Amino acid sequence: VIFIGSFPVGAAVSPDGAAAGVIGTAFAIMTNSGAELATALAVPIGLLGGFLFIVVKLFNSVFSTAMGKQLEKRKMKAASRIYVIGCWISTFGIYFVFGLLAVYSGSGAVQTFVKSIPVDVINGLSAAANLLPAIGFAMLLKMIISKKMSPFFFIGFMLAAYLKLPTIAITLLAVMFVIIMLTPHNLNTSPAVGQEDIDDDF
Repeated sequence: VIFIGSFPVGAAVSPDGAAAGVIGTAFAIMTNSGAELATALAVPIGLLGGFLFIVVKLFNSVFSTAMGKQLEKRKMKAASRIYVIGCWISTFGIYFVFGLLAVYSGSGAVQTFVKSIPVDVINGLSAAANLLPAIGFAMLLKMIISKKMSPFFFIGFMLAAYLKLPTIAITLLAVMFVIIMLTPHNLNTSPAVGQEDIDDDF
């Protein structure tokens, strides 16, 4: 449960496994409760960390925009300062404050805060998270799709959607398609030097 944020799917924001592991372990050590308390607190702390991840990315976008403007003016030192300050404020500072307040307030305050989040807010974030993977796939296809590649994409989609084949099976079929397509090219290679003379002798 502690590692629930280790494998995000698509562009969806998963609960923060690092925050759940670190803060949950701190609570377990301070209260001498063992791994049971850390495991129980992993989900609410991870959810808060997931929301905080979005806030951190918003701050990062502000600093990256400011840094890009300085790079356009070829002000490398100013861009470097913005980068360092942005890392300290967004990545380190926000997570430091989150960890400090969570540990200082105690496990009860964390669970109370999670329960106080309105259901509409949670449903809205869930709906947005469900849309993000579709947008990500659309952007990816826009970059790589072509007339030669589009049939394979739709074949893979039909195999997964209608025949319910697992990803491994579709991947193996794709590998076999590639081998079949490349085999004629491998067979039509030019003969080695001197090979025609040897064949003529017979």
